[in-house]
Amino acid sequence: MLTTDRRSTAPTSRGFKVATLIGFAVVVAIAARSDRAYRRWWKANHPFAAPRARLERMGADYRNTRANVNEMAGFFADLLDEIARASAGSG
Repeated sequence: MLTTDRRSTAPTSRGFKVATLIGFAVVVAIAARSDRAYRRWWKANHPFAAPRARLERMGADYRNTRANVNEMAGFFADLLDEIARASAGSG
């Protein structure tokens, strides 16, 4: 009876494991990149892309305006505090 050494034919070498790992990483990277490209394409070609972009700009403008108003309110509060402190010290 002839017996064969299965260990010699089994692809368990270190090189095969590394090649399998690299192949798996390449497949995952391609899938992630294509998904990202698809999402960018869908965002640009969505039927509501223009209204959505307008809403995003409105939100950004609102946040900027609100930050400016808060900064000016803080400035005037500090100014009034200094005026009150100066008038209390001179009186």
